[in-house]
This record gives sequence, C-alpha cells and structure tokens, in this order.
Amino acid sequence: MEKKTMNANNMSIVTASGKTLDLEVPLISDIDAYDIARGLAHKGHFAGQTDKMFTIAEHCLLVAHIIEYGEVPKQHEKTLILLALLHDAAEAYINDMLSPIKKYSSVYKTFEFNIQVVIHAKYGVGDVDNSLFHIIKSADNEAKQVEFDHFYNDIKSELLMFYEPDEAFNRYYYRLIRAIMEYKKEQYER
Repeated sequence: MEKKTMNANNMSIVTASGKTLDLEVPLISDIDAYDIARGLAHKGHFAGQTDKMFTIAEHCLLVAHIIEYGEVPKQHEKTLILLALLHDAAEAYINDMLSPIKKYSSVYKTFEFNIQVVIHAKYGVGDVDNSLFHIIKSADNEAKQVEFDHFYNDIKSELLMFYEPDEAFNRYYYRLIRAIMEYKKEQYER
C-alpha cells in the first residue's frame, strides 16, 4: 500500500475509506457512501453550539423523514429521499460553514457545488428535475426550524434523537445504502 503523506499545498484530503479526494477536481470514483456517512456523523450541526450533540447525519435523516412522511409527488418519492439524504453530503468532505459566513464565501460555495455535483452524478441524481430541489430545500428549512426551535426556543421535538456519532453513522449509512438501492430499482423498473 502506498504511504500517504501530508502536504499543506495539496488540494486533496484522505478519506476514512482511504481514498484521496481532490477538492479542486473531484472524481466520481473517489466518492464513497461510507465516507459521506462517516463525515456527516462526526460533524455537529449549528456549528456544534447545541446543548447535545446533533450531527449533520441526523439532520439529513430528519429531512428524509419529512420527505418520506410528507406530501410529495409519489412518482418522485425515492428520488426525493435520496436527494434529502445527500443534500449536505459535500459537507462530509469540506465541513459546514455557517450560513451568515457562507454567503460571503464564493470560494467555499464553489468547492461545495462542485463536490455536490459529483456526488449527485455518482448516485444517478445529477440530472433530476430542478423542481425536486425546491422540495428538498423546503424540507431542509422545515427540519432546520424544528431543530432551531428545539435548541433555542425550548420547543421540544420527539423527531430529534441525538445519536452519538457512531450511532448516527450506522443509521445514516444504512438508510443511505437502502435509498440508493431503492432509487436504482425504481429507475431500472421504469
């Protein structure tokens, strides 16, 4: 096995699975569901400024739950669930940035966009109808409001489980694998 070396000038990262992802030119072959799950399960939502650990993986599971149990076009349900689980997937590789700062960081947004495009291509959702992303954004905003109210307005929600990182990883990873398989089966049957 080739020894990995650290290089501050290198624009790549080594992932949990041992792959090397070039952040400037990400390749589909370097994207891995394991790495996505691992990264999101070990990062706190709201910059970690919550009274309990709340991972980005759990946030994505909540968005998928809102899609699955909400009123969405049934012919797109499998696609929407997969998109919900992947909507923050780039953050597994480059971390999250607080919204008030992100809007001023065009460099971060470019990296995030490019990685997200490659992730969507990897799982076959790169060319879905743009209207589906509006549904995901709405569910994402609904989830963020539930989370925000729970942490900062003392409006508790039974939808939040507060999984420790290893549990968040397991739940997210297996839900993502199931969503990928269900989406591919649906595409095959069309």
